[in-house]
Amino acid sequence: MQVCNFTPSCSHFGQQVIQRYGLFKGGLLIGDRLFRCNPLAHQHHAIHPRTGLCDDPIINYDFSNYTK
Repeated sequence: MQVCNFTPSCSHFGQQVIQRYGLFKGGLLIGDRLFRCNPLAHQHHAIHPRTGLCDDPIINYDFSNYTK
């Protein structure tokens, strides 16, 4: 049974953001994700075509390519 509404799952997302951004920023992103992981999430996120879950990859949080 799938518990998480997202792909990647919240636990995999957490592992990835801590590895990429460190404990502080990663922890904030995990908290944000856990608050959004609820039955209403499908109304606010794109749906992954293969899984039918909310698509929220960590690349969405990489702002290093943006300039002023």
